[in-house]
Amino acid sequence: MNKMTLVVVSSALALSACGGGGGSSSGNASSDACIQLNSDSFDCNAMIAELADVQKTAVTDFSTRLAALKQETTEYCAALENNNAAALRSDAQTAWNHAMLSWQALEVMQFGPVKESRTDFYTWPLSVNKTCNMDAAIASGNFSSLPPQLKGLSAVEYALYEDAPLVSCIDQPAAAAIAENRCDFALEMINQMESAATSMSTQVTAYNPATNPGGQTAAQEIFNALFYVYNQTKGDKLQKAVLPEGANGTFEPTNFEIPFADINADVIAANLKAAQSIMTAGDGINGGFASYLVAAGQQALATNMLAALNTAVSAAEGFETPLRTIVTAADAGYADDDVAQCINATADSSGSDVLDICALDKKIKVFTDDLKGQMSLNLGLIVPSNAQADGD
Repeated sequence: MNKMTLVVVSSALALSACGGGGGSSSGNASSDACIQLNSDSFDCNAMIAELADVQKTAVTDFSTRLAALKQETTEYCAALENNNAAALRSDAQTAWNHAMLSWQALEVMQFGPVKESRTDFYTWPLSVNKTCNMDAAIASGNFSSLPPQLKGLSAVEYALYEDAPLVSCIDQPAAAAIAENRCDFALEMINQMESAATSMSTQVTAYNPATNPGGQTAAQEIFNALFYVYNQTKGDKLQKAVLPEGANGTFEPTNFEIPFADINADVIAANLKAAQSIMTAGDGINGGFASYLVAAGQQALATNMLAALNTAVSAAEGFETPLRTIVTAADAGYADDDVAQCINATADSSGSDVLDICALDKKIKVFTDDLKGQMSLNLGLIVPSNAQADGD
């Protein structure tokens, strides 16, 4: 690319980025900004196709994990009258963990058919008293007309990990505590997801964003999906729901995303790894959005963002104690200085498990600050309207 062309492209990107502080993310003032950076070393639509392949691979993995969950749950349910049912239940729970972690990658890849299909598999945050309503369905045996929040992966988690209605439910139907009924419920939810996964896989196979819509419009859609890490991983899963936001705030262990299996640290790591996949497409700085940044003359920014993600992944994978256990202890010990330390934590803070959780929030922020700021500005991409507030 000669110097004059680079000046023109940079100007187009800058003009496009001026809209980043407001407006809808559905359009862009320079729809061909990505295409304009095409060169011998970068092809915008090849990058889009690469990221579509990342999504296809993740969908295939989820379908495989879902099939394993069905098999393990079926074996557990068939063995309820045998002495080995407990071991088989543990296998089914492990299979659920794997399926959920696989889905958590797709949570960060909500573009195209995956975005359209999401509620067939998962909805979060969930409604109040969701498990009480699940118990009513379990007891009645009527699973055909349940709303999305009472189905999917969350329903299977509840059925496999809890033996009976929670004490917080006013109505606790005895039939909801019968293991066979809970198994019937879990298997029906898995069957429904399996059918939906087949449909989603077909749609994803046919999905080709590199040609429709292609270019910057397709890049914008995938960029929007990446903001899951800002809004949900960092926001709803940690900062807004669980960690204290002020001196009078408290820790909220009951607000964790995964209430029964408590694989919350693994879920956060899965989200961050999916973000890595979108940033690199498995090719490091030469693939995914990192290659787009390099093409725009921002190799240092790409390197820094990838380093921030790597640091956050390592931190999320480093917890030996479940996050809910850690935060429950911090909540119970309110008289100590955990709240103050958490509020003042930085990405480099350490010294206790609870401080490590608060530092994890800040480590993710290092990445999302660049996502909202320099990446958006330099690539002419618009920050989604639901991520424009600066309260983080």
